Amino acid sequence: MKQHSHAQYSDEWWAARRGLPTASQFSRIVKGDGTRSTQRTAYLYECAAVRITGIYKESFSSAAMDEGTAREAISRKIYAMEREAFVSEVGFCISDCGRWGASPDGLIEGTGVLELKNPSAHTHVGYLMKGKLPSAYKQQVYGELLVTGYEWADFMSYSPGLPLFIVRVERDEEFMDKLEAELIAFSEELDEVCDKIKEA
Repeated sequence: MKQHSHAQYSDEWWAARRGLPTASQFSRIVKGDGTRSTQRTAYLYECAAVRITGIYKESFSSAAMDEGTAREAISRKIYAMEREAFVSEVGFCISDCGRWGASPDGLIEGTGVLELKNPSAHTHVGYLMKGKLPSAYKQQVYGELLVTGYEWADFMSYSPGLPLFIVRVERDEEFMDKLEAELIAFSEELDEVCDKIKEA
């Protein structure tokens, strides 16, 4: 794993991840069962466009999403206090092969990654009731373990006034092997698309 220490969402952070598939979008490449996502081609073309032009498309941002981002620093401190753990912030982590990456919300004492979510109250209640890693984030969390090589991840959801939701996620080598195989295929196809466009 190669690390770029630039703060998330800084110009340097955007440059480091330019045109690379990233863990938060791995669900657009692979479904939770390891088969290909129907969104794969659209994401492939997005990555190609960014790699060639350097321009990211504007992403949708709602007031709830903005509030969640603003609460991230607070939730990181809450996790550190709750678990009595040292959490270091990290920018963009790139796989050893250099072809995909991830931006975990923290690295925990050299062995774990931290993924923080700050959802609306009703979504958080749903996480508490189900008591397991939300399926929507499976690819992201296992993708972060794949990129970093770390042993486990703690997924934490925080919503003010409600109990914390923290779940420990251990490596799932079978799923991660499927994910890695699809990332290799995606990256090779991405190179081919970019080459073809540049030759046009």
